[in-house]
Amino acid sequence: MDQSRFVGSKLNLFVTLLIGLLASLLIAGPKILNPTYVDWLMGGDPLQHYLGWAIFRETDWLFPIGLNPQYGLDISSSIVYSDSIPLFAFFFKLFESILPKQFQYFGFWILFCLTLQYWFGLKIVGLFTKNQLAIYIAAGIFLFSPLMMWRIGQHEALAAHFLILAALYLNIKKSNSHISFQWVVLLSTAILVHFYIFAMAFAFWLPSFMDRVFQSDKPQFLRRIPEFLIILLLLGLISWQAGYFVSTSSASDWGYGQFRFNLLSPLYPMGWSKFHLVPAVFQDFESFNYVGLGSIFIFTLGVIFSWRSRSLIIKFLREHRFFVLSLVLLLIYSVSNRISFGEFTYYIQLPNSWGQYLNILRHSNRMFWPIFYALLAGSIFLIIHNIKSKTIVAMIFTTALFLQVSDTSPGWMWLRNSLMFPNPPEYGMPLQNQFWGEAAKRYKKVIRVPIENKSSLWGVFADYAAKYSLGTNSVYLARVNKEKVEDANKALLETITTGKFDEDAIYIIDDWKNLQLDIRYNKKTDLLARIDGFNVIAPNWKNCKDCSSEFGNLELSEWIPSNLALDTLFFNRNSPVRGLVLAAGWPSSAEDWGIWASANLSTLVIPMPKPSTKSLTLKLNLRALVGPSHPTQDFKISLNGTKMGEFKLTNFDDNVLSIRIPEQLQKKQFLVINFEFLNPISPKELGISPDDTRPLSVGLRSLKLEIN
Repeated sequence: MDQSRFVGSKLNLFVTLLIGLLASLLIAGPKILNPTYVDWLMGGDPLQHYLGWAIFRETDWLFPIGLNPQYGLDISSSIVYSDSIPLFAFFFKLFESILPKQFQYFGFWILFCLTLQYWFGLKIVGLFTKNQLAIYIAAGIFLFSPLMMWRIGQHEALAAHFLILAALYLNIKKSNSHISFQWVVLLSTAILVHFYIFAMAFAFWLPSFMDRVFQSDKPQFLRRIPEFLIILLLLGLISWQAGYFVSTSSASDWGYGQFRFNLLSPLYPMGWSKFHLVPAVFQDFESFNYVGLGSIFIFTLGVIFSWRSRSLIIKFLREHRFFVLSLVLLLIYSVSNRISFGEFTYYIQLPNSWGQYLNILRHSNRMFWPIFYALLAGSIFLIIHNIKSKTIVAMIFTTALFLQVSDTSPGWMWLRNSLMFPNPPEYGMPLQNQFWGEAAKRYKKVIRVPIENKSSLWGVFADYAAKYSLGTNSVYLARVNKEKVEDANKALLETITTGKFDEDAIYIIDDWKNLQLDIRYNKKTDLLARIDGFNVIAPNWKNCKDCSSEFGNLELSEWIPSNLALDTLFFNRNSPVRGLVLAAGWPSSAEDWGIWASANLSTLVIPMPKPSTKSLTLKLNLRALVGPSHPTQDFKISLNGTKMGEFKLTNFDDNVLSIRIPEQLQKKQFLVINFEFLNPISPKELGISPDDTRPLSVGLRSLKLEIN
């Protein structure tokens, strides 16, 4: 290497490191670089990423090395499916013994991504010009990509757009003697970051491979076969060790077409611009693909110069025909079979058998990212090629960078503030009782019944497990094996109905109204208590010499309250029993008089009186949202699936219904009351309240089971 190239490389490296650090401080703030600062990760998807890592780090190394059995227990998978960036998780786990108990590497990862985003921006623009000032400035447009910044603080692994730029660079660089090795490194890295990022890199490698095979008149299949086989075999090995193959059953269940690319989304900022280039016609989080005003400026100039450079463009298309074909296919996939332009959508019916493949990458809108960077790089090239003055080129890129940074400032300034001053944990701090600390010394696992991926307040017990080095099935996984979940739930339900509890586990049981079954346990040895609002079974707690007996006042005298509804149950905001029987379809808050049903289908669950009688009547006192323009509320009621008929209410208040409970249903342990509302209306539509747009139908004042 000559001296000038060596000095230039050192300067590029210095500038990259400096710009990457400054960008990280500007966009994300300095606090996330503190590895013990985890407050910014205590909500949304980042909570999943952090807790997956926090539990994985303390698990013994297994084979495959990506297995994470303590995070999920019977439904566990691997570090891949908590989206915890396996590349960094494996590296930092090597130093687990010297890391502080509370440690996160996601701040370092963001710095890493921003730095390499700028570096590969330099590399790409450097292919087009030797104008160093123009290179430094134009690379900043790649750095301030809203598509990448949007993922910071939301989904850190998907901020790895530098891997897309690296794949783009390898496609358009003309001569490269080490390209096969570079693709091996790139794809191996991408598969250890996130599968979507890998899919985009792979979608660039395959055309690169094919273009090199057909770069001469005589296809070079034999020469290229080693690269093809090595990459596929190595990717299979890495994927296996990372844990990709341990949870596959739900990878293709749903989603393709739902998370699609909207053709207007590159112009719709969703809060990431001072301007509104198109009307606010959609708000879907996954439809975000705003490119920024600076990029739009660059695209506009690229289109203007494209006619003058049409022969050069045609030459590029011929030399990179598989690369161009890949971009076209990526666009088609991202748009999906639901072609959307703002609010307008045109649906194309696809064979059902295609779903299991298309749904693997169900967030198809993300496939626009490689297209954006390819178009940005192409437009930058056309500007450089058509404008010979280095000064004017630098001025154009300076203008574009200024537009890009200032235009997107509402987004990244909000992002910085949210990371520097995050909201409290989304699940709050519900585990206040000292019982939890004592239980962590006695038990090795915390088990929720039933198991549900990303269940309500899943983070409460995942965080508890991470804090005390316990295993848990209270988890959030990107993909979950449904067969595992079903089998595990069958085993858990059998456990609580037979009383054969694992003495190394503490159980958090859902309310009886949701489980609709009884619990068998040994009252002399096991503790069944309501602690901090959770139903807890602590096996053999009463025989534990070191376990406190101070929690007896929290012990439940009975699991299912007998004869609960023989007294009138009221449903106003001060009712102590309201939450006992309300199941699905009711809001969390009530009013002074009672509670409105909040859905078209609402459910109540009541334990049958013991002993059962031959004649029971269900008495309901209801309110109905009616008025001159909407004189009746129509609804159906069924009891334990048996239809009781269709009812009409014409009075606003004090509508009393009496429904005799069939004799065969009185032998059931629970009475499940389902309401199906047929014609809800909003208070605003009735002219009652100008701001209340809730679709309402019937409200519940009181309920009673009467013995006849």
